[in-house]
Amino acid sequence: MSSKNGYGRGDSKDRRNRKQYLINTYGDGETVRCWIGSHPDCPGTLTAATLTVDRVIPGCCGGSYQYSNCRPACGLCNQTRYCEVHQPHQRPA
Repeated sequence: MSSKNGYGRGDSKDRRNRKQYLINTYGDGETVRCWIGSHPDCPGTLTAATLTVDRVIPGCCGGSYQYSNCRPACGLCNQTRYCEVHQPHQRPA
């Protein structure tokens, strides 16, 4: 995974592959649930177009973009985490 931005995100192909991995691993291959689910306007179900990659251990705490540290999140929930390491809310099915 090469990156010129210094954050280890990789290039656009790496980011697309990471999103698809999350959809395949935590979802049904086309959609996936937001793993945080704490924002009142969280849509719950995400697609490749609406999915953002959340790091379980945030970058400010040394977290990387390795697949084992990534989870699917909506943009709203992902923005509320900042530099916190915490367990996700349990969303009703």
